[in-house]
Amino acid sequence: MRSLSIYGLIGAIFGLWALFVLVAIAMPAYHEYLMPLGMYHDVNAIAPLATLLGEAPNWLPWSALILLAWIWFMVAGRLHPALARMPRTDDGKRIWAWAAWMGGGLLFLAACILVFSVTDLGIIGAGGQSSDTNWIVALAAAAMVWPLVSPQAFGRFGNNHPSKLSWPAVARTAGLGVMFILAFGLIVKAVSAVFMIWFTVVTEALDRSMETSAFGWTWLSIGMVVMLALGSALAFGLLPAFIPGTGGWRARVTATRPALILAAGVLAAGVVALPLLSSVDYLGNKKLVDVAELSGIHPLSLRLVKFCADSNCRVSKDLSANPALKVGNPVTQVSASGSYYGGGDVPLHPDAVAALERFVAGKGKNSVLRKSAMMGAADVYNTLWQPREYYQLIDNFTRQNSLKHGSLLQIQIKLAWLMRAAPINAETRAMLEQMSDDKRYFIGGRAAARLAAAWARFGDMKRAEGFLASARRASPDRYDHVKLVLGSLSNGRLAGQIAMPGATTAGIRVGLFRLTDDDPTKPASSVRKKKSPGDPKPAFTKTNMTVLVGSAVLTADGRFAFQHLGAGDYYLAMLIPDEKLKGRDRIAGNNTPDLISLNAAAPRRDLGVIRLTAQ
Repeated sequence: MRSLSIYGLIGAIFGLWALFVLVAIAMPAYHEYLMPLGMYHDVNAIAPLATLLGEAPNWLPWSALILLAWIWFMVAGRLHPALARMPRTDDGKRIWAWAAWMGGGLLFLAACILVFSVTDLGIIGAGGQSSDTNWIVALAAAAMVWPLVSPQAFGRFGNNHPSKLSWPAVARTAGLGVMFILAFGLIVKAVSAVFMIWFTVVTEALDRSMETSAFGWTWLSIGMVVMLALGSALAFGLLPAFIPGTGGWRARVTATRPALILAAGVLAAGVVALPLLSSVDYLGNKKLVDVAELSGIHPLSLRLVKFCADSNCRVSKDLSANPALKVGNPVTQVSASGSYYGGGDVPLHPDAVAALERFVAGKGKNSVLRKSAMMGAADVYNTLWQPREYYQLIDNFTRQNSLKHGSLLQIQIKLAWLMRAAPINAETRAMLEQMSDDKRYFIGGRAAARLAAAWARFGDMKRAEGFLASARRASPDRYDHVKLVLGSLSNGRLAGQIAMPGATTAGIRVGLFRLTDDDPTKPASSVRKKKSPGDPKPAFTKTNMTVLVGSAVLTADGRFAFQHLGAGDYYLAMLIPDEKLKGRDRIAGNNTPDLISLNAAAPRRDLGVIRLTAQ
């Protein structure tokens, strides 16, 4: 029955740790479920837990040291009759006895920590970096521990052991130490694998928030605590089987019976869980192309062509009327990833969005690929320059309960878009009204400042001043000297026509971007403190949703128009189908526009015909 004490010990230690983690979760969970959507920056829904886990490399190694030291003294002092007493001697070798005992304990800790550090679990902070050197050092340390503390080898602390050292006994004792550390490593590897399965299922299939929410953190932490406790109980419960002595294998099995029963129970639970794991598409390691009817969709192949005043939009610094424009590489796929688990590539085509929506609403409801499917669908719209459809898609997933709310990043992007570049019309005003609801959102200082900028741009100074006051209360040093600027234009219009001699313009996507030097991590230009002037550059290598007004898919006549524009400087870009270039990688442009300014004095612009020729 002595061996049962290890289970009580491990349970108590991990129980206290679990209580600490759950207390850290309790308050943010309260905030999250009262306010199911959030623009968290100053106050994050899981800030206490995130801070706790962020400090893991500092405090977790010490926790592990304390845990393993406690286990060492308990095992050495109580678990096995051969080590039932602390070292003592009557022949004046007390210093050697204690040095050997403590040295063995430290080596034991080092060996266990090195084994932890080479697993994917990484609970010691240096985990996931498998190293042959770490394994060699761990095995060598374990080979030294057993002889140091064993009465059959060097650790002969009393007078009841023969004075002559038996080197075969030393070798056998060291071998038992190596065998234990190998068994310990296998158990830790198994715990790591099981934890990663639990981690993926909880965060991807069961957590309805795009980022890991209080629900996800709670069950993730519970799983980590329980699995580590079970793994440690199993590993150290098997320790009597590796104690050197005269006991036969029957006696060793009897001493380790509780650990063997625990192992059998865990295996039985794993077998029972196999159908559940299969139902969430985990065991097959499938990708979206395998499960979401994407294989029959032929992707678009689009190339980016930029029109702007910056020289990097052209092949050279030639500013003639017929410059050679840079053409980007073909884009045919978008990557699909959830919180942590990737679903592979998704074909770049609007039909892929419909297929992914069907998957999410059907057999993907409880799949680890569910979040990847939603993000893949959203990224198709992002890559095709369709911001309205992008935000509408996230709202659709939320309404059908596939998603509790979009990611915090998506919410911040949406607010920044309304603040900077969104058309000013009834639809976008409704979006802004929704994001201003403090019963639905937790609005911190930064979010309040951005809402103030957005309402000023939309022409409602009363609402803007109210949110600016909230931002000042939350962050007085940052927003005290800010002044709001009322938007001077809401009905701006920009039109033009694309012509390609020898080719049709059907299928070309024309995007309109607003030029702004706003830093996405700071308040908008209308609510930021004064800073040194600079010339903003519209250089971009990928779509920035926060400055994209929208896009138009051209028909055969090549005409496009953008309406409900606010005041500001704008520039155009195109996504041109690869087949229209006929294998060429440059385009010559005639009448290509640079920056296009709209204001109250000149709210409308017609760019005329922009002629493009593949070269």
